[in-house]
Amino acid sequence: MTESVTRKRERKHRTSMDRMRPAGRFNIHASDHRAELAEHCAYQAVQTVFGWLSIEQMRKPLRKHKDAQLARQIAIRIMAEELAVDQRQVSRMQKRQRTNIHFALQTVNERLEDSVFRAAYERMAADARTAYARAMREAA
Repeated sequence: MTESVTRKRERKHRTSMDRMRPAGRFNIHASDHRAELAEHCAYQAVQTVFGWLSIEQMRKPLRKHKDAQLARQIAIRIMAEELAVDQRQVSRMQKRQRTNIHFALQTVNERLEDSVFRAAYERMAADARTAYARAMREAA
């Protein structure tokens, strides 16, 4: 099967970005680097509540693991809404279609009507924002 033009372009962009960034260096002006940092901070914050799940289990949950799916959806919402990562960029990082990202946001928005869930979400979002701001300050 042939690779689509968009996928080829994205792969080429990723490899060129990797060549430009020395190992271990973070560029606060590169949107890809900021998005990677936001993803890391979001998953770390969600893991404080879902401690029994590894980050890898949250990123690629099995169908039968509903708690891992919810954790991934919460992390997606934190990235998109709290840390201002573009939904297209979130879908690229998650290797999912944009509609899946939209449905994840919708699911979490519906759950936010529950006050207990909202309190837990706000705690995770605050942790993610704090970690992101700290990392950006250290990199500057």
